[in-house]
Parts: sequence; C-alpha cells; structure tokens
Amino acid sequence: FKQDCIMAAVCFIPLSMMLWLHWSNDTPALPVFLGLTGIHLFYLLSWIDKPEYTGSRQWDDFIFWLQQLLMLLEDYFSFDISVQDVDLDKPLSEDYYRDSFAEDRPRIFGFHPHGMYPCSVIWAPLSTKFRKVFGKLKIYTMTDAFTHVVPAMREFCQYTGGREVSKQVVSEMLNSKKTIMLVPGGQGEIMLHTRENLDAKIISLCAKHKGFVRMALKHNAELVPTFNFGELQAIENIYLPKMQNLGRALFGFPLPFLPVGIWGFLPIPRKVNMRWVIGKPIQPRTQIPGKPTEDEVAEMHRQYFLALRDLIDSHKEAADYGEFKVEYKGIVI
Repeated sequence: FKQDCIMAAVCFIPLSMMLWLHWSNDTPALPVFLGLTGIHLFYLLSWIDKPEYTGSRQWDDFIFWLQQLLMLLEDYFSFDISVQDVDLDKPLSEDYYRDSFAEDRPRIFGFHPHGMYPCSVIWAPLSTKFRKVFGKLKIYTMTDAFTHVVPAMREFCQYTGGREVSKQVVSEMLNSKKTIMLVPGGQGEIMLHTRENLDAKIISLCAKHKGFVRMALKHNAELVPTFNFGELQAIENIYLPKMQNLGRALFGFPLPFLPVGIWGFLPIPRKVNMRWVIGKPIQPRTQIPGKPTEDEVAEMHRQYFLALRDLIDSHKEAADYGEFKVEYKGIVI
C-alpha cells in the first residue's frame, strides 16, 4: 500500500503542478509545458514492470562502465578486502571456501554498518578486488523502498540490478538460489550513527531484526556476516533525533536527512580507508525444512551476531580500529 501511494504521488503530483502552472498567471510557453509533460510521462513507463521486484531495468553495459570507474573509487578509499581465516594470496581455484561460493545455492550476505547511506553495499560487490576474491559470484543488493522512488538514486540501484528489500522479493530471490546482500540494521542504525559514538570509539549496531534470519532458515540459505571499517567515518548526518524519529514514523525515512562529508558541508564521502571483512558462512539448521521455530530463529540470530562481533574484533587492529568496541542495540549477548 505504501509503495502504491508513493507511485501515485510520483505519477500525479508533478503532472498536476505543471497543469496548474500552465493555467495560472505565470503560464510558461506551451512548448515548455508539453516538453516537461512528455518527459514526465516517458519516465513513468519505467514503473510499469515494477523493476524494484523484477530487476527488469538491470543494465549490463552500465555495470561494465561502472566497474571501470570503480577502480578510481577503490583508490580514493584505499579499498581492501579480507576474508576470515583465508589466505587471499592463494588462487581462487585452490581455496575451497571461496570456490564454494560458485555453488548454485541461496545465500545472504548481511552488511554492517548502515551508516548514513551504505553506498559501498552497492559498489563494492562490483569492484575489481571483490571479483578477484570471489570470481564471478553475482550479488544482488536489496535496498529500502525509498531508494526505488527518488530519481537518480532509483536509476543507480536498478541499473546495477538492485531489488527492494521486501519479504516477497527476498523470498523469490532465495527460491531462485540467488546470492543477495542486505543491511540487517536497517534505517534504525542511522540514529545510532552519531558523533558522540564515534568520539567514544563505539560501533553501535541495531541487532533487533530477525526477519533476515527467518528467511535464511525458511529457504535453507547461508548467512555471511560482513563489515566495512570506514563506512561510519566517511559521512555523517545532522543529529536531530526527535524530528528524525517523527519523519521516520510519517514517511518511512528519518527526515531531516542532511549528510555531510568533506569540508564539513558537502554530501561527498571523506577520503578514509575502507576495509571490508567477510566472515564464515553460518549454515541453516532446522528440524523441519522450511518451517523454522522461533527458538531456531533466535539461536541462529544469536550465532550470527556473535560471529559478527568476533569478525570485527579479529580484524579491527589491522584496520586501525583497535580502540573501538561493538555495542548491540536490541539483543544481549
């Protein structure tokens, strides 16, 4: 219902405004009016097949072009990847763990932290270093419905094969034995990304959501914890928690949303070192396949966040985050 309301707003509000402008005292020239109306109607065609569900707008040529551009981004962030207990100097074909990712089975990468907006969750799996580590493994990034509405953001997500992170879409992807990546902390982690936590050397993560674990158990999918050192330092938001909680309740997004990065006012990420660390897959275990109990969900949820904490603690020294401590919200471990 929310998605349909957003669709209606995107369809009719701009068109109504153009009609109002045309018949008001500030009437623009007819060619301008017709041109803007035509552009708007043409753009609406991209909504017909619901690409946020089907992936119908994936553009392979755009992905290829983006991969060439990402080499500059890798240099900007000094981007690097580590895999827990794996020697990346070994060829891919000689490493059973990495080679096993080529298997045709459902898999969920859980990415942390959300930060202001987890940009690397989209571009990092397309990078040359990621492909060097995991070969031709294709990861489909699942993002919030909001990102499939805002122009430009919508195009970037959908051209790269992104989908909406809804139960229906996640279920269809896992049934098709696809590998997906989502952010378990969700938008709630934006509120935990504060200057106070960074100054106190605290990595605050939202651990209350269990839906991704339930989906993994239901579809017999592996869970792979993933963390990016540097995501939190790259960009920040203004801190107005009461207004942002209200905005999230009303619009599904923590407004006002004013990210700042370089020079303290531009929404461009700071030049920080980014190091992705990837943990060992956690295998799903249920007594009745496809029908997990709440106890089984709770146990795998606990295992996942224990593994995530161990992953962070075992790599934080090498990533120059030795003084940082993990703090979970919504779970006691």
